[in-house]
Amino acid sequence: MADVPTVRFSPNGRAVAAIGSRGTVRGWSVDVDHVAEDVCRLSRDHHWDRLLPDRPVAEACPS
Repeated sequence: MADVPTVRFSPNGRAVAAIGSRGTVRGWSVDVDHVAEDVCRLSRDHHWDRLLPDRPVAEACPS
């Protein structure tokens, strides 16, 4: 794994960025609502029943 010399949160605390030693920048949302929406959207489209067979998608991700 490469070294990550710099990690910073956005001013509003909803995103984090990591800047690698070669100048590569990667960013992620850490906003719980945004992440939950993405997980639910992707799960509806891809194999929810296979991944979480005991929990209906409608229960975990209300429309």
